[in-house]
Amino acid sequence: MAVEYEIRNAGGQTGTFTTAAIMNDRSVLMSPSVFQWLKEGRVYVANRGVLTTPVAFAGTTITSLRPDLAVRCPAGTVMIPLFVQIYWEATGGTIVEAIIRTASVDVGAGTSTAVTPINANTRYASRASAMTVAREYTADCAAVTDGNEVFRVGSPTDLDANNAGTLSHATWSPLTSGAFPVLVGGTNAGSLLVNTATATSSTGFVIAAWAEFTSAEFYGS
Repeated sequence: MAVEYEIRNAGGQTGTFTTAAIMNDRSVLMSPSVFQWLKEGRVYVANRGVLTTPVAFAGTTITSLRPDLAVRCPAGTVMIPLFVQIYWEATGGTIVEAIIRTASVDVGAGTSTAVTPINANTRYASRASAMTVAREYTADCAAVTDGNEVFRVGSPTDLDANNAGTLSHATWSPLTSGAFPVLVGGTNAGSLLVNTATATSSTGFVIAAWAEFTSAEFYGS
């Protein structure tokens, strides 16, 4: 007897059944959800710094109200973070640290610079992201409430002075870390925040990628 699966779309269960792809060993052929999201044009990437031109990281201590990069999820949407990389080009202090965290609110633009996300699938290059992305908060954003840290990294030494054996970049992905946040833009919306700090000053780059859906697409209602 063939195994059949019911197709589910934005409206929920459709009542339509189809057979699955089967390998020679009779296992069901499956692919990671991320590949399907890429195919559908749901994955976006935002950068801070470009090519050989880094940007200045603002903080000498981590200040939650002044993120280096914020991805803001509006009401009616769902965002799944997929990847964040922080690269330090130059550091001027003995302590280097960074955190990635979530918030259950839209932290707002504050005094920041807008970033235009790019679709990871060039077929959908003209499809704009529903997220609002900002960098270089030189004044406080709105209060960061609820949420939690999903990644933290640091070095007790100056990366410029003693790079051997210490980090020059840090990469986080829930696909490997197991910390898999889902930001749902409801009444309070939500935000993904990246904060860095060194004892004096630093420059570098940030790359962030995520998948996005409407609430109806993700939850079927």
